[in-house]
Amino acid sequence: MKAPNLCGINNLKEKNLFFSFRLNSGLEHNLRSVNHYMFLFMLAGNMRLYADDFEEIFEEGYMYSLGVDVEYKVYPLSEAKFIFLEIEYPGSHCTKFGIPDLEQYLKDEVPEIPSLPIVPAIRLFTDSIIVCNNIINNPALHDLKLEEWFILMLHLYSKVEIATFFHPLIRQNDTFEMLIREKAKKITTVGELADACFMSPKTLTRKFKKIFNTTPKQWLLQQKKEQVLSEFILTQNRKELPEKLGFSSYSHLNYYCIRQFGKSLKEL
Repeated sequence: MKAPNLCGINNLKEKNLFFSFRLNSGLEHNLRSVNHYMFLFMLAGNMRLYADDFEEIFEEGYMYSLGVDVEYKVYPLSEAKFIFLEIEYPGSHCTKFGIPDLEQYLKDEVPEIPSLPIVPAIRLFTDSIIVCNNIINNPALHDLKLEEWFILMLHLYSKVEIATFFHPLIRQNDTFEMLIREKAKKITTVGELADACFMSPKTLTRKFKKIFNTTPKQWLLQQKKEQVLSEFILTQNRKELPEKLGFSSYSHLNYYCIRQFGKSLKEL
């Protein structure tokens, strides 16, 4: 049986979102997030996270920094209770709280998935997330809770620990990467992306190949495909899809799906 996706992940409408889950043991789930940085707070139980060439056990009482563009499978080893945090573009928050300045504390090598123990103050914070989600669940509140989390982190852990945990946000290459991901949301061509980043197309392409190991054109095409698939899963009313995805008509979107995925909208 195909493993189900964890619902709610990668809602492209909002930037910063907390999701709480409770999973029974014995069933594999897909964990996938596009263009978002993801963090996980393991509140109860243990869970196995793995990909083709990687495996790690997530333990109760720890929080984990999964990085950007996450694609794993998770298997609860016991009843698991946890919270996901997705951050679409953390630049403004990071700058506000001085996280980029922690680069000087980064070591040459960091764990693929850094972790930190959940101290009592962070556990109270996660409890408040669950309460807020059950009662309010407002995007503006999620932004405020994200700022609260950054403040707590900066006061509860050492600079080395914070730098290691947030290393995907503060590596030099990520500065260019986050800029690209932020600007690419509203453009469709390489020329527009170069203008938005205040670069010539030649300079953009040179930097792009170094960081993304592909051309801007191919990357933009792939991002569009990811967006179409994500919205297709999340949108209940299919008639809304063309406008949300920037297509002039349903038939235009249908043709795009046939060309890119080999299937019509109905077949998808």
